[in-house]
Amino acid sequence: MMQPTQLPDAAALSAAATGISSCLAQFDAAITELTHGWSGLAGSYSAPEDEVVLTAFDRLGPLRDDLVTLAEDAGRALEDYGAIVAGLATRRAALRTLIGGIVGGVVGGVVGGEIGKGIGEWAMGLFGGDE
Repeated sequence: MMQPTQLPDAAALSAAATGISSCLAQFDAAITELTHGWSGLAGSYSAPEDEVVLTAFDRLGPLRDDLVTLAEDAGRALEDYGAIVAGLATRRAALRTLIGGIVGGVVGGVVGGEIGKGIGEWAMGLFGGDE
């Protein structure tokens, strides 16, 4: 029998998007604190290598900005995908109900017995079996 494609769990997709947002906020706060704290050394640190030391974290700001943008995009994409999956699951259930009624009526009226039962099970299996 043909196996239907299983849809991902919409709630799990939404939870993953929330997880990205949570981690992103922690990451952003940590990098911001680090770069601001490090830049505070400029007034009190003096050594031959001070330019290297004081600019060591300068690249983190732009990298943080890029990562924040990418992670926000990924979170939004997961949220959107979850909403689409939820809509598909609702539509799938409605189609199964509609097809079940049609198949039951046609098969019961035209082809009875075990053959009719087999055709009905096959048709319903296309949309996810007994889900």
